[in-house]
Amino acid sequence: MSFLGEGGDGFTVASGLVGLRCEEDVPRVNYCSFHYDEGGVMKKLTYVVSFLAVILICAQAYAIQISSPIVDSAWLEAIMDDEKNNGNLVILEVGKKFEEDHIPGAIFVDFSKVRSERYVDGYWMIKLLPLPDEFQTLMQASGVNKDSAIVITNAGTHYDEVTFGTRLYWTLKYYGHDNMAVLDGGNAQWNKEDRPVSNAPSAPGTGNYEVTAQRDEILATTAEVQDVQGDDDVQLVDVRDLQFYLGMVRKKSYIYADGTIEGARHLPPNLLIDYHAPYVFMDKDLIVQAMQAIGINPYKETIGTCNSAHQASGLWFILHEVIGNKKVKLHDESLHGWTMRGLPTMTMQIEEMEED
Repeated sequence: MSFLGEGGDGFTVASGLVGLRCEEDVPRVNYCSFHYDEGGVMKKLTYVVSFLAVILICAQAYAIQISSPIVDSAWLEAIMDDEKNNGNLVILEVGKKFEEDHIPGAIFVDFSKVRSERYVDGYWMIKLLPLPDEFQTLMQASGVNKDSAIVITNAGTHYDEVTFGTRLYWTLKYYGHDNMAVLDGGNAQWNKEDRPVSNAPSAPGTGNYEVTAQRDEILATTAEVQDVQGDDDVQLVDVRDLQFYLGMVRKKSYIYADGTIEGARHLPPNLLIDYHAPYVFMDKDLIVQAMQAIGINPYKETIGTCNSAHQASGLWFILHEVIGNKKVKLHDESLHGWTMRGLPTMTMQIEEMEED
């Protein structure tokens, strides 16, 4: 093995360590030689002045930079097969359990750890954005590094599973990470296409991920939601099944009143995702048309809410990341915090109709 070989238009650097070949775009590195006499025996030492710098240059030249918020299985498999180019790739499978037939190398992230619980204004709230140190510890334990190119997958068999992924994506975005994407259709689409799977356990090393920001421009507090009620320039959108929105059923034990926040428009979750396994995202143009058809402006300043900022993360993801509306926030406390605080809700608005 040669750490530094001269000659030609390029040279191999630390091939046994990083498995890369740097070609013409990497400048040649100067090296120095000197001699010293030890016990009458002349020894020649050669050292490379910028050896570590060359490794870094090469690694950066081949680092993956994901340019789309959604990637498909064919793209991911091609990247996985390209060993010299995927050194910073991390696949995170988020859910309630680790799928038996999962994508090789995927690291399991328990969705219950993606959210946190604590006192807020004297109220004990659950399913919240984790604190910075909590999330940093979780990502480091999941093998995520500062420069990781993250692909987020899920089981892909239900809307809730897809939005496990979008909620993790939103949290990573909030804390400053941008190089990532969601795998369209998750594991279900991967398996449907007969791509390789593994039953090996998730065993990541400790990553060096760090929280680098707190992007409050994508998070709405309950106070902010109160402030924009009645503001025609901001739309509040409830992303739950219709019976929850109307107040026909409550179901969730952590919701303390029926219905929705006054002024909220309703967006059925199945307008964002095809409700046939594998659960893939609907076409962007169709989503735009469908939203406009039900009176929701996809380009307007928007706050998404639901029971616990889980399902509404799908709306944030589509509007903010796919459509490109940067005036979209996720209501972290959602109906959980709203109803815990005893704030008013709205149920069915019934127009009386005469019988024929």
